[in-house]
Order: sequence, then C-alpha cells, then structure tokens
Amino acid sequence: MNFKRRGMGMAGRSWQRASAVLGFCFLWGVGCAGTPRTVRPEIQQEIQALLSQQTQSWNAGDLKGFVSAYDGSEDMTFASRGTMVRGRDSLQARYEKSYPSGSRGELTFTDLEFTALGRHACLVLGQWHLAGTAASHGVFTLVFRRGPEGWRILHDHSSGIETDS
Repeated sequence: MNFKRRGMGMAGRSWQRASAVLGFCFLWGVGCAGTPRTVRPEIQQEIQALLSQQTQSWNAGDLKGFVSAYDGSEDMTFASRGTMVRGRDSLQARYEKSYPSGSRGELTFTDLEFTALGRHACLVLGQWHLAGTAASHGVFTLVFRRGPEGWRILHDHSSGIETDS
C-alpha cells in the first residue's frame, strides 16, 4: 500500500493514532474526575467518631473538647453569618461569646455525606440541630485533613436556616 499517494505518510498515520489515544485518555480522565470519590469505610468511621466526640463535648458543656476537633493550625477557617474566623483559639473565643455557659442546647448532626478529596482530605456535608434554649438548625460543609493529630476539621462553613416564629 502506498500511503504517500493517499496524501498520508507513515508519520501522519502515527500522529493520527497518537491523537486518538490521547483524546480517549483525556475524555476518560475527565469522566473519572467528575465522579465523586468514595471514602474508605475506616476513614468514614474515624471522622464519624470525631463528630460524635464533638457533639458529646458540646452537650456536656465542654467547649474546649468541642473545638479540639478542629485543626490546630492557623490555616483552619470557620465561616458563618458573614464572618470568618482563623485558628482554633479564635474559634473557641467566638463560641464562648455566642453561646455563654448554660445556654448551649443539645447538638446533633444528621444527613452526613462523605466525599474523598484525596488520601488525606475529605469533604463532609450535613445538617446540624441545636435543641433546647438556643433551638436552631442549619447545614454545614466541613473539609477534613489528616495530619499529626489524626483527622481534624480544616474548614467549616455553617449556615443557619431561618424559621418563621
């Protein structure tokens, strides 16, 4: 067969095959990137245990225990009600001001959804409910990072849901 006669030499055919293979790999990669990554069961259990410890601490009136679930670095951020707080100590001060002792209510987390963001990061969506004297509820987005302390919350964006009184 004479490829030159048809206007395509061997180099042209090789390029065409390489382009097809690269195109397939690109489309396959884009398809995989759009698929949520499943969190391994042991990681989900570790994070759920941390969230359980967090609600137990809150319900016992132990703000320091509650805040210990957050990353200890200054990279940690908490966003809510149009404000941003950086660092675990600043977050604890915010909670102490917003929820004085004796008026914290009972905290629960529900409807948790887990998505892996990599080997050492996880996204958790859910709802929070605060029953009692400060009754309210809302949604949250948490980004967890695994570091020297284990899994810790690196970013928390919590929003309250307005209810008619």
